[in-house]
Amino acid sequence: MGTFWRALCAVISLSVLSASLACADSLSVSTVSSPEEYLEQGWRSFQQGAFEQAVLSWQEAARLYEREGKPNEQSEALIHLSQAYQSIGQYQEAVER
Repeated sequence: MGTFWRALCAVISLSVLSASLACADSLSVSTVSSPEEYLEQGWRSFQQGAFEQAVLSWQEAARLYEREGKPNEQSEALIHLSQAYQSIGQYQEAVER
């Protein structure tokens, strides 16, 4: 097999692996069950620079805290959510949250 084809196969393999890892990361949020776990997941994502994933985790934490009638905890999740929005340049979303 020529060098070109080996390189092409390597690129395709890396693309598939990268997509698989991204899918696994997005699935990790769905295995979380409590708002506290979503908060923690959001922090891990945020610290790794996965701001969009942090947004999803903190949105869910805020929603669950609201459902449980815990306004102080909901406020904490919304503050973190605003920080994640700022980090991805969505300043209007950050202000609205």
